[in-house]
Amino acid sequence: MIHHQRSLPQQQRHGFHHQNQRHTEKLTGTKMMSTQSTSQLTSDNVNFDFDSSTLLLQVISGLTTYIGLVGYYDRSRGNIQIDRSCFVAKQSQVEGAGIGLYVTKALPEGTVLGTYPGVLRPSSKFLKKYESLPQTAIYTWRFTDNEYCIDPTDKNGMLPDICYGGTDDYPLSYFINETLFRFMSVPTLLARINEPPVGGYGCNVRSEEDLIKREVVFELSRDVVAGEELFMDYGLTYDRSGYDPS
Repeated sequence: MIHHQRSLPQQQRHGFHHQNQRHTEKLTGTKMMSTQSTSQLTSDNVNFDFDSSTLLLQVISGLTTYIGLVGYYDRSRGNIQIDRSCFVAKQSQVEGAGIGLYVTKALPEGTVLGTYPGVLRPSSKFLKKYESLPQTAIYTWRFTDNEYCIDPTDKNGMLPDICYGGTDDYPLSYFINETLFRFMSVPTLLARINEPPVGGYGCNVRSEEDLIKREVVFELSRDVVAGEELFMDYGLTYDRSGYDPS
């Protein structure tokens, strides 16, 4: 017996074909939407990573610039221009003067000792430190034009053996200079030179200001012998209120 496969009417066949076509298009559309969504997510992630990286680079660049500027403007200045072994800091012969500076060997007149140590600061900014820490005036060099000072004291207004730099003008300035720019530190030996006592000894050191370079050069005004204490005249504007009246 021959079984004849029943064929669908032409209209139904066409409807079935269109239905399959619509189903295929729907599936294809779904896949395309899925692909587009995945592509969009990937693009968003790339943009997010790019923005994060850019922000990080900007932060690092800003910090680097800030640290560099603080290190430059708040750095310690000054130097010793002869062998440090030529000096020794110990109790001064001047009553109430504290530590003084002595030479360990004979040196001739005109010997350049070095330049005054400390941080160069506009006088207006230094006054803020002076108001809270008046003892800083003992060691701070004020230029004759009164525009700038050289301050060798630390954040507590004390004179350390080494000046690392730093001020209160910028956040973390003391920390940055004491750590990252520690190699630029200078000894404060020349800031230990006292004035001679009234009626005795006399000066053996003279100073010369350079208002362009903003530095003060110390040199011997006469020959000195081994073991002699160094003295100089700090001028009419120096605060002598703490001197022993005797």
